[in-house]
Amino acid sequence: MEMLHCYCEIVTSRTVANILATPVPHREPRSSWVDMKVHAPIRSVNIEKIDEEVICSSQGIYPAPNVSWTTDPPTQSDMLKDSTQTTRDPNGLYSVQSKVRFMGNVSNYAYICSVTSADGMQKWKTSMRQQEIDSINGGNLTIPCLAPGTFKPSNFTLKWTITKAKATKPEVILTFNNLTLHISNPWKNQASVDPDQVLSGNGTLWLQNLENSAQTETYTCEFSAFQFQHLVLTDVTLGGNQLPSWIIAVIVVIVIVIGIWIWDRDLDLEKTSNRKNRGKVKLY
Repeated sequence: MEMLHCYCEIVTSRTVANILATPVPHREPRSSWVDMKVHAPIRSVNIEKIDEEVICSSQGIYPAPNVSWTTDPPTQSDMLKDSTQTTRDPNGLYSVQSKVRFMGNVSNYAYICSVTSADGMQKWKTSMRQQEIDSINGGNLTIPCLAPGTFKPSNFTLKWTITKAKATKPEVILTFNNLTLHISNPWKNQASVDPDQVLSGNGTLWLQNLENSAQTETYTCEFSAFQFQHLVLTDVTLGGNQLPSWIIAVIVVIVIVIGIWIWDRDLDLEKTSNRKNRGKVKLY
């Protein structure tokens, strides 16, 4: 008869058990203590912009992780004031949410959130940069997107999406995988990237045949890899500086009326001057 001696890690709703079973000779039953290491790893980190804040969050972790913020270009630590909240659910798993406010011009910095496990074995990094483009030309548009200089993964994906005004979810423009070099492009006749440039971290998007819109639309560029994510949010207004057509029409009418009035006034002045000249008597 054999008994199985098992080494295992505690199973939670978000972890997978690792069990190693080895046969050992039969022994008389006895009580013993077992030391067990319990952990629920970091599985994802999200970053988003809400109003004037950048918010970083992660859920289902044990023990509680550590969160830190940096910027690119770097800033003094006392300038970047973060607020972090850690909560624990009924299963004993931790959720963490941390946020910072934008500093100065919204496009001056990339905000980098790092979430590190308590034992330091895992470190997830996610970052966000925001920029604005106000184009009066419409038609064609170039939206820059550069990955951080430290971004050198062996396997990554570039994805471009657009969130239109009043839309409930973003629309995918194109995706690119660096291993297969495959581009999935729902906007075939309107959007393109340079694969060679993307491989070097330049995900700039070229758009054409766009319609002018006074509403602002948000284009999102996302570089993603294992334990890494970088977002560039670009608020774009095409034709935003152009006046509505009815205002342009009113202005044109006003200009025409003023032009006619000036022409009539000059004509009256000319007639009056001619009458005065005819009424003069020359003396010799």
